[in-house]
Amino acid sequence: MENLLTPQEMWERDRGDEIKIIDYPLDSNSQVIELGGFTGVWSKKIIDKFDPNLIIVEPVPEFIYELKRNFKGNQKVNIEGVAISTSNKKINLHVKGCATSETIEVSKRKISVDSYDINYFISKYNLTKIDLIQINIECEEYPLLLNWVETGFLKNVKYLQIQFHTFCENYEENYEKIFEGLKGN
Repeated sequence: MENLLTPQEMWERDRGDEIKIIDYPLDSNSQVIELGGFTGVWSKKIIDKFDPNLIIVEPVPEFIYELKRNFKGNQKVNIEGVAISTSNKKINLHVKGCATSETIEVSKRKISVDSYDINYFISKYNLTKIDLIQINIECEEYPLLLNWVETGFLKNVKYLQIQFHTFCENYEENYEKIFEGLKGN
């Protein structure tokens, strides 16, 4: 009977949004990075289960406010009010609700933010290992991951959790390149 279920149905049956998204062998010494923190829903789950060291990268001011309010007093949570990118630069993001994108015009509202490559965070926090990176950045995952595959950065990461978006230009081709690149890491 299971082979009649779609992947989405299996995910729902297995309570993926509650259980699978935090099913990692982490502990209180683990280093976790969340890219696209929104208001901290995923972060709260991972903190409640493991109490890891956590860096949350979120560029939208109203979400940063919520993150700071939600994790006030937690010394193990660092909130970075910037964006992640393949290089250090100023970018313009389209913002509509929880959808924020540099390349997809999700709305006419735009904000200008600083963005940094992953090496900025590694240097700032003196990271020697990263146990888990969670990525939900509305189509920006493709150029970021392609860059990480190309530069070999992923050798420094134990686990990746990625929300791949399927409304992006060339997403199938880029997904295949990433998938092939991840095999070598």
